[in-house]
Amino acid sequence: MEKDLNLMKTMRCCGHILYHHFSINEAQNKLVFLLYRHGEMNQNDLLKRLDIKSGSLSELVAKVEKNGYITKEKLLEDKRNIILKLTPLGVSKAKEFELQREKDAELLFKELSEEEKEKLQELLDKTLVSWKKILEERK
Repeated sequence: MEKDLNLMKTMRCCGHILYHHFSINEAQNKLVFLLYRHGEMNQNDLLKRLDIKSGSLSELVAKVEKNGYITKEKLLEDKRNIILKLTPLGVSKAKEFELQREKDAELLFKELSEEEKEKLQELLDKTLVSWKKILEERK
């Protein structure tokens, strides 16, 4: 029991550090990076991927558009459906995020050997599968 509690505490600390110091946690940055990784998409697709409310997404899209990172284009066949695309400035911003993520990942795991990284990945994957199963059973 004590080992389980210590593991939980350590993982909580790791999660806190990752989220608050090494992630794209600003909503505008997440939206730009998502479009960079997955390409243009409509607002419904963004709603599903960002898991936020429609009103919040509308505000977010307006801010990101105002900053010059995205454009909105209406589809010819359905004027109500709007596609969001990155501008060259948005692509540049997303590439900065990606480069920073790569540097952060290298920094965070530099003390581990390749073998240790593989083992840690294996253990975390196994844990994640188990936790998802627990969440499904709780529904």
